[in-house]
Amino acid sequence: MLFRNKGQAFVPDFMASVAIFGFILVVFMTSWNALVDNQLQSQRDQDLYIQGQRTMNQLINSEGVPKDWNSSSVDAVGLAEQPHVLNGSKMSELEELSYSRQQSLMKAVGGFQLSVKGAQNYEVGEEPDADTVFSFTRFALLNQSGDLKRVEVKYAVW
Repeated sequence: MLFRNKGQAFVPDFMASVAIFGFILVVFMTSWNALVDNQLQSQRDQDLYIQGQRTMNQLINSEGVPKDWNSSSVDAVGLAEQPHVLNGSKMSELEELSYSRQQSLMKAVGGFQLSVKGAQNYEVGEEPDADTVFSFTRFALLNQSGDLKRVEVKYAVW
């Protein structure tokens, strides 16, 4: 009986093709995972930025819920008496809340820091400790017993 080698796969050829296919598959999967991770991080950053903008606007434009809230009755935080005119007593009440309660009211998934700088300074939250920090700055008036002073309001979220 005569053996013919036509159409037969040799073990070295088969192993080489499996190795090349495996290498291409590993490169593709690694690239794909990196691409997906970048897309997810970009989406998280965008969500964090939008949430930070909303919180900042709520703080300086809203009275909160209820309108005359204090540290024991607040449901939604807002520091304004009217848009861009902040109530100093509400800032003091906000400082009295625990960090976790402040974080919950600010809807901060990670950390946050709020500072109001002017004639009198207020600060709540903690120092940023993340790679991605979004910071928002607005100017407003602070009403301290009828005395209006210009202040800089900074809100950072991460």
